Amino acid sequence: MFEDGLFKNGQAYTPAYGWVACDAKLSNRQLHLTGYKFGIARTRVFLQNSN
Repeated sequence: MFEDGLFKNGQAYTPAYGWVACDAKLSNRQLHLTGYKFGIARTRVFLQNSN
C-alpha cells in the first residue's frame, strides 16, 4: 500500500530474522527501510551512489 510517499505493509527478508514486516520511504536519494518483528523496529538508511 502506498500513502503519502510511504510504502506500508511490505515484507523484507533478513538472514538473521527471516521475513519481517516493513515500511519504506524514498526521498532525496535515500531509502529509509524500517523493519518490524516481535514488537521491535529497526530503520536502515541506504544512500544512492552519485555515479
